[in-house]
Amino acid sequence: MDSKTVKKYLGEYRKINEEKKYSIDLDRLQQYKKEIISGIKQYPYISRTTLREIFKKQYIFLYRHDKEWLMENLPPKQKKHLFTKTVNWTNRDNVYVREIKLLHKQLLERQQPIRITVSTIGRELGILANLQHHLDKLPNTKSLLEEITEDIQEYQLRRCYKIINRMLLEKVAITLWKVQRNAGIKSVCFQKIKPLLELYKEKIINRSK
Repeated sequence: MDSKTVKKYLGEYRKINEEKKYSIDLDRLQQYKKEIISGIKQYPYISRTTLREIFKKQYIFLYRHDKEWLMENLPPKQKKHLFTKTVNWTNRDNVYVREIKLLHKQLLERQQPIRITVSTIGRELGILANLQHHLDKLPNTKSLLEEITEDIQEYQLRRCYKIINRMLLEKVAITLWKVQRNAGIKSVCFQKIKPLLELYKEKIINRSK
């Protein structure tokens, strides 16, 4: 086979692959657009930040390949909700509960743990003003926040549990001094949670046998 024939078939092969890739990208583009629109309809008060966290791969792909469409279809930037007589607080309460549950799941799954507080949730969802000033009008939201928010010690424990789980998964010897070092917790604070970590360590090691 001469060089011209080789170049001809190589060119055709590349063209087919490019067309195939382009077709797949178009299909993915349309699918991701549908998923973004569906998410916005399902959670009408969702913030841009939360939408980006929930639909991370879709958001990144659309940002790279059709940024104009993405910017036009994102939820409007949220402003502070001001109290007016026309606000339906019952409806807003129910919406907040759904969005906070969704965000809470996302926060727990983050690679880099972040302490779950009212301020964290309020800033992420763009509803901090209402959580700070009108929580008495949002009883279900208030109850949920009391259940899921963390004090410093609870946050430290969750960070350590995550590290212990990772060490077990990676089959690394679980020593608490390494856990403390990786979590970046001062010794005086670590001593307070050490007995709970010992119990947790024994529990997951026994469970893995």
